[in-house]
Amino acid sequence: MNNLGFECRSVQGRHHGSVLEVDTSFSFSDGEPVAFYVIEHGNALVLSDNGDTLAHLTGVGLAVGDKRRWASIRNRLELFEMGISDDGEIKASGPKDDASRLIARYLEGILSVISYERESLCAPVDTNTFIDEVAMLLRLWKPNAKLTLNPKARGMSQREHHFDFQLDNLLVDAINPNANATGGVMRKAGDVISSPYSGGQDLLVIIDDRIDRALATTECGIVSSLVKAVLFTDLEKRGPSSEAQH
Repeated sequence: MNNLGFECRSVQGRHHGSVLEVDTSFSFSDGEPVAFYVIEHGNALVLSDNGDTLAHLTGVGLAVGDKRRWASIRNRLELFEMGISDDGEIKASGPKDDASRLIARYLEGILSVISYERESLCAPVDTNTFIDEVAMLLRLWKPNAKLTLNPKARGMSQREHHFDFQLDNLLVDAINPNANATGGVMRKAGDVISSPYSGGQDLLVIIDDRIDRALATTECGIVSSLVKAVLFTDLEKRGPSSEAQH
């Protein structure tokens, strides 16, 4: 690890006994430094944040204490083949002989969470509040449909993708209008709609347009080239049983 330019030391991990702590030059939005931990398992390495990232997000005022609030973070991490354990650790794993690529992938995933942090702290509407508002609109739109939170669907890559909701057979994601969110949902949608494992499920993306309608309209046009997409305020105007337009 020292050969990669990181400072390392042996510490006592929260769940794993003695582990290697690696300090990086990256930091969260408030300047708190980012570190990660390396656990050896035979010929494999597991990288973990020891639960520090979610603890940090809670400390800066983001509502991530409830696991149901993890969907936006989980969706970003999945792009880098990472995940969140039930006890809140962000993890990635790979072979020892490919450690440099594993570390690069892990740090990209953590940086995507830092982007989420900055977007959430700057957004007038908190991301989690937005998700709750979308849930309410979906129930009003189709009151007789079964609404499931945080469903999974397997893509053609055989990767499990998380969505914010499932409304009967419709998988739904709710995003803010920015390039990162659009790119993430497009990659996920492309993997799922071409998958033989998805059972023919439809996808719908709801984009928040209350702050910047022009930007949201542009992102909606991009997403709708692949799957159904609708602006949040347009969904607000729909009566029960209306259909989202492609």
